[in-house]
Amino acid sequence: MSAKIVRLIYDNYMNGLSAETTEKQLAEMGVKSYKGQHFGNTSIRQILGNITYTGNLLFQKEYVVDPISKKSRINRGELPQYFVENTHEAIIPMEVYQAVQAEKARRRELGALANWSINTSCFTSKIKCGRCGKSYQRSNRKGRKDPNANYTIWVCGTRRKTGNAHCQNKDIPEQMLKDACAEVMGLDTFDEIIFSEQIDHIEIPAPNEMIFYFKDGRIVPHHWESTMRKDCWTDERRAAKGRYVQEHQLGPNTSCFTSRIRCDRCGENYRRQRSRHKDGSFDSVWRCASGGKCQSPSIKE
Repeated sequence: MSAKIVRLIYDNYMNGLSAETTEKQLAEMGVKSYKGQHFGNTSIRQILGNITYTGNLLFQKEYVVDPISKKSRINRGELPQYFVENTHEAIIPMEVYQAVQAEKARRRELGALANWSINTSCFTSKIKCGRCGKSYQRSNRKGRKDPNANYTIWVCGTRRKTGNAHCQNKDIPEQMLKDACAEVMGLDTFDEIIFSEQIDHIEIPAPNEMIFYFKDGRIVPHHWESTMRKDCWTDERRAAKGRYVQEHQLGPNTSCFTSRIRCDRCGENYRRQRSRHKDGSFDSVWRCASGGKCQSPSIKE
């Protein structure tokens, strides 16, 4: 590895760039590993932690566990290490190397918040799934029928990556999350600064359950219910849906009432159900789409 590339890696890191960003830059420059392969971010991180580039040597950084298999392990205090100064010409000044190690520790403490290229918020790395231990991740989605209806939810990292088979904890609408935080902290409206000052993290042990861990040691459980579907189903969207159905989806089980009858208890649409009699005639009844959960009465057509 040339001294020019090593200095570039250190300069990039001190200028706030991630190892992944430097990896892309080196790929665009055509820089390869000593084996002629892709120069990955793992190698970049190793260079950032290698004190040899300061002109000094640290001996016994690794040790052989088994002399037969010759398997080595990183020395984390199991054996003494020996530091020898000024053994060769330095590429990186010692003060720069030490500044990089301090910056690495700072970024580890911040987690994802340290990477400015990631879309973070005050909730990033603070919402933990109580079932699998992964952090919840922010997800921006569009409505299936209305591309202009955007909404933000927080999803368990395991569930987002592998699906319901490995974790079934419920998604949390961001507005619902903010409302819950405001209620627990005793605020009229959510405040990011107060949240960051007071809340250490939030655990999600089960669907619709939260446990708030305050920095002062308090632990406050909170139950919530999602109203996202009801809240986003505005009169404008309902009218647009009705027009779309009339123009594109009007079939044997739809009518001029489709998407126009709304339950005043739960906000769901009424849906048409048809029953056929022995003589071949039909009866049509309109029922709330909640499946009877709100116990709204049916309406004969």
